[in-house]
Amino acid sequence: MTANLFNASFYRAANSDLKNLTDAQALAHFQNYGLNEGRTFSPFVDLNFYRASNPDLEKAGIKTNKQLFDHLQKSGVAEGRRFSPVVDINFYLKSNGDVNTAFKGNREQAFTHLQNQGVGEGRKFSQFFDTGFYLARNSDLKTAFGGDRVKALQHLAIYGLKENREFSDFFNINYYRSQNSDLQKVGYQGIQLLEHFETYGLREGRSFSLTFDVNYYRKTYPDLVAAGLSNQQLYDHFQLYGLKEGRASSQSFNVKYYLANNTDLQKAGFSYAQAYDHFLLYGEREKRSGVTSLQSQWTRQFGTSGDDESFGVAVDGAGNVYITGYTNGSLAGNNSGKSDAWVAKYDKSGAQIWKKQLGTAGNDAAYGIGVDSAGNVYISGTTEGALKGTNSGGYDVWLAKYDSSGVQKWLQQFGTSTDDGSNGITVDNSGNVYVTGYTTGALGGASNGNTDAWVAKYDNNGAQKWLKQLGTSGDDESNSVAVDSAGNVYITGYTEEGLGGGNSGKSDAWVAKYDSNGTQKWVKQLGTSEKDQSNSVAVDSTGNVYITGDTEGALGGPNSGNSDAWVAKYDNNGVQKWLKQIGTSGKDGANGVTVDSIGNVYISGSSNGSLAGNNAGGYDAWIVAYDSNGAAVRKRQLSTSADDQLYSVTVDNNGNVYITGATTGAFAGTNAGNYDIWVAKLA
Repeated sequence: MTANLFNASFYRAANSDLKNLTDAQALAHFQNYGLNEGRTFSPFVDLNFYRASNPDLEKAGIKTNKQLFDHLQKSGVAEGRRFSPVVDINFYLKSNGDVNTAFKGNREQAFTHLQNQGVGEGRKFSQFFDTGFYLARNSDLKTAFGGDRVKALQHLAIYGLKENREFSDFFNINYYRSQNSDLQKVGYQGIQLLEHFETYGLREGRSFSLTFDVNYYRKTYPDLVAAGLSNQQLYDHFQLYGLKEGRASSQSFNVKYYLANNTDLQKAGFSYAQAYDHFLLYGEREKRSGVTSLQSQWTRQFGTSGDDESFGVAVDGAGNVYITGYTNGSLAGNNSGKSDAWVAKYDKSGAQIWKKQLGTAGNDAAYGIGVDSAGNVYISGTTEGALKGTNSGGYDVWLAKYDSSGVQKWLQQFGTSTDDGSNGITVDNSGNVYVTGYTTGALGGASNGNTDAWVAKYDNNGAQKWLKQLGTSGDDESNSVAVDSAGNVYITGYTEEGLGGGNSGKSDAWVAKYDSNGTQKWVKQLGTSEKDQSNSVAVDSTGNVYITGDTEGALGGPNSGNSDAWVAKYDNNGVQKWLKQIGTSGKDGANGVTVDSIGNVYISGSSNGSLAGNNAGGYDAWIVAYDSNGAAVRKRQLSTSADDQLYSVTVDNNGNVYITGATTGAFAGTNAGNYDIWVAKLA
């Protein structure tokens, strides 16, 4: 049986200069001219795609359009070869068991059935295109064509792809473009994007949809891992089986959750497939949640009648949680002076194990915390007095180590005759400790002017290995430090000049990488004409770097008003992969960033607007999770009617999230007075 590939009515519609030809004239024109000219002749066939998808044909000398057409008609359809980006005859047979049974798997007969009946009946014939979704997504076509799916297919082939219309519930052409900057740079549009995805993108595991991610789908289900399915097979599996079974399909969407949490869809008798499409067509626009929000597991609050704040949080392998900050009261012993530093430990259930307070007659505070694999805890901060030895002048830097029982093992203090402080600390797998901060003197080299940033490495016994100072003639400060598995060190902060390039305005954010010996590898600077700064840095298992902060400009999109929060991802060579900006009409800022074992990125901060939920009054705490491609997948706003600040976030190996800050309200219990400390576990 020879497959019929030519469609006279479509040929006229696709080629306006031929619109007055009869069917016979159209066929003659196609055979004599149109085929060689490469004209479109069927909504079901694309010879360029046939050529690209079947490289063996060119090797066999089948190169011209006439040769390709003849081969497809005589052999290609029967062999099950791909001949269109929007038609897959093998998928048609798999999706329509009655057709497969009736024709006993004969692809040529199935193709004839598809052309004559299948499209009109609304049958599925492609993993990449759905006529029903195309009509529903594009209301002008629904109005023009009613439910005519044949016209919908023809419209896609002639106009829709060129117009970058959305045509599939499993592949979003605009999302694919937005997530792949290399395709944007070469100017890919419409059919180019679809063909790239089918030929390369799916195999490469690129991001192509908010609601379906082949990498997430594989990782989530052990049976799929055991089956060793390719990305193409996973893509097909979800459409043929997984969606019907209600399987979760991406970090951003779980159809079972979506249906269970929308009673109107339940009452209407929606299936999982209908619920999936509802989210794409309506739910996302209506701001219905596609996944469960981060839920509180426990929250603890404590304080004195004075001001008490928590600036850092860490978690160990057993799920014990550590927080640190300052108090101007007697939080864990008598206050030594103006304000004291403190550190506390909680078990995984939220029971406080111990807390320690340390201070001098001056102002003392802890801003950073880290924990090693043995449960030793490291904190760092500033002191106006002498926590150990003699104060060098002004504020000094200090760092201390405590064992898992809260016994202090060592404390180091250092500084210049001017002001010095530490804003962050972390520890690597070998127990080396890294601290970072600011100095107005010459802490690790000559002062560059005003305030400089610095980073130092200590061994597990508190011996300094190296210290590096960097800065410009303006103010430069480092707010956070992270270390990767190879011992490379990353710091981030703000600069008023050109620390890693020209300054864009008032202050810019920056991030720098050092190797394990303290040699600087690169510095990257980013900013707008307004104030921008980075407050936190994290690194994942493959060396990607994440920084977050706030901006008064348009750093990663339009500014929502006043200051916005932002987060950026860099690869290990300092190449920016993406940058996201979020905000309200009020003041929003991000103070913390962390990344989990599968590449989800969490940023947290404070907002006096409704950034991740409804604002309850004053400033609220918030947290937003992004997947590795920069798509926001989960969020939560935590609040009282008073002011609530969130300063730090971390995550454990099980995906539980820990956040800490300060509140003038009552998150858990009664406020002791002014600002209280709080810490929460979310999942």
